[in-house]
Amino acid sequence: MLKLKENKRLFVMPNIEMRPFTLNDAVAYYELYNHSSVKKYIPEDMIPKDLKASSEQISSLFLQNRAIPYWAIVDAQTDQLVGTCGFVGSDFYHKRLEIAYDLHPNFWGRGIMFNSLKVCIKYAFERMSMQRLEAVTLRENVESAKVLLRLGFVHEGTLRNFKFFRGKMRNVESFSFVFEDYKKMFGKNV
Repeated sequence: MLKLKENKRLFVMPNIEMRPFTLNDAVAYYELYNHSSVKKYIPEDMIPKDLKASSEQISSLFLQNRAIPYWAIVDAQTDQLVGTCGFVGSDFYHKRLEIAYDLHPNFWGRGIMFNSLKVCIKYAFERMSMQRLEAVTLRENVESAKVLLRLGFVHEGTLRNFKFFRGKMRNVESFSFVFEDYKKMFGKNV
């Protein structure tokens, strides 16, 4: 299994960077996942109930030896967490990753997630030698789907009864971005 031990920051855009999580992110993490516009798309068991749970979640999900990276998106000047993005599922044999992301609503509409996901895409194909990225969204999360489509992800269809969410099985919209898409995006002759 691939182990990534990097602590460096990744430039996203002026004033926005991606970096590894720290326990200092607990308050902003709690506020992000408890915001009404965000938590409606998050499984209930992934929403921290209080600051202690937020710290525990950061520790168990992000500070342990992860096989795949997941970053805090931060304001580069204040180091305040404004969002998250990275990879949540993997199949290294078939060179696939599932990408996931969340952004505090105070930062929507500024290109932050679009540019953060571009960094994730580049990282997956250049640093991890992946061949395919996948993303799923709830149908009602239209803005999330728009970001994926703007990036060049292809809508592959609806996956029926794919995720257990808020007490019932839910359909999700499936998107993919393959190595050929990456070469078009970044103009790589690889």
